[in-house]
Amino acid sequence: MGLLDPLKKLLFGVKGVTKHQAEQAVDYTKEKGEALFDKTVDMMKDAGEILGKTGAKVLDKVDDLWEKKPETPYNQKITDTPSPVSYTHLDVYKRQVLHPAPSLTVIQ
Repeated sequence: MGLLDPLKKLLFGVKGVTKHQAEQAVDYTKEKGEALFDKTVDMMKDAGEILGKTGAKVLDKVDDLWEKKPETPYNQKITDTPSPVSYTHLDVYKRQVLHPAPSLTVIQ
């Protein structure tokens, strides 16, 4: 029995040291995780502010461009004689439905 008592003390000592080290590891991990979370929250706040400022700048530029837009053919009154390149849906309708092209029939 003299040999078992020192072995028991050794095993329980190792168990106590291991438990203590595990607790320290858990505490360290919790501290680092909280620090990482706080940094992440700060980074996301900064990113949100940057995106908000950039979005506001983009909207301001769009407003400026809208106010400074030149007169385009789309803003002008459509004339009675269409150009040879542009057709409206009404022109296409007139050409296809009202005045269809003659059909080509092969006579055998």
